[in-house]
Amino acid sequence: MLLRELFVPSAINLDLAAETKDEALKELVSCLGLDGKSEGILYKMLKRRENLGSTGIGRGIAIPHCRSLVVTRLRVAFGRKLSGLDFKAIDEKPVRYVFLIVAPPLEVSNQYLPVLGKIAQFGKEVDVRLRGNLIDVFLRGRHIASHIRSSARGRATTVEEHKPEAHQRAGVEATRAQLEKNARDIGPHVLDFVVVLMKRQNNPEFGFRACYGVLRLAKSHEPERFDDACRYALELGTRS
Repeated sequence: MLLRELFVPSAINLDLAAETKDEALKELVSCLGLDGKSEGILYKMLKRRENLGSTGIGRGIAIPHCRSLVVTRLRVAFGRKLSGLDFKAIDEKPVRYVFLIVAPPLEVSNQYLPVLGKIAQFGKEVDVRLRGNLIDVFLRGRHIASHIRSSARGRATTVEEHKPEAHQRAGVEATRAQLEKNARDIGPHVLDFVVVLMKRQNNPEFGFRACYGVLRLAKSHEPERFDDACRYALELGTRS
C-alpha cells in the first residue's frame, strides 16, 4: 500500500493553529473523527509516549504514534506548521511537519510498523541490522534500540513496557464492558462464555480477539440457538 492511500482529506491540516507540541497533538487527534472520550484517551497516550522521548526525528519532522483500543484500524493524520513547533526534536530544530500514526493493539493488516518506518525515512538516516535473534537500530551510526526478533506471524509482539498505562486500564476496561454488553444482548450463556474466554488469557487483548470471533459467529445464527450452544460448550468445558 502506498502512503498516500492512508491519508484522507479530513485528516490533513496544512495550517495548524497550534503553538505548542501539546496543542498540535490535540489538533491532529481531532482530525480522526473520534468521540470526545476517545480523543481524551488517545491524547493522554500520545503524551505518555512523548514523555518517554520526543518523536521529533529531525529535519523538521515529528511522528507521534501509539497503539490504542480507541481505533479499530490503522489511522494517520498530517499537520503542517510552517513557523515551526518546539518538539524537543533530536536535532533541536523546530518541527514543521507532524505525522500522527495510531493503530489498534492487534492489527490484522500489520501496517503500523511498516508505515512508521516509511515515514521515518523522510527525516532519519536509520540503519537496521540483524544480529542473531536481535534486531539493532542505529541512527546516524549511533545505536538507539534493540528488539528480540519474533518468528510469529500475525501475532502481537509489543513488549509490556511499551504499553502506556492508559491502554492497560481505561481502554481495556471499556473494551471488556462493551464485549460483555454485546454478549448479554444475545443471551445469558453467551455472556458467561465470553467472560470465561476473557479470564483464561493473561494478555487481555488475546481474550478480546477470541470474544470478537464468538460475537461474529453469533451473527450467522439465531440468538436462542447460539445461546444454547454456548451453554452446551460451558457444560463440556470447551472454549472454542
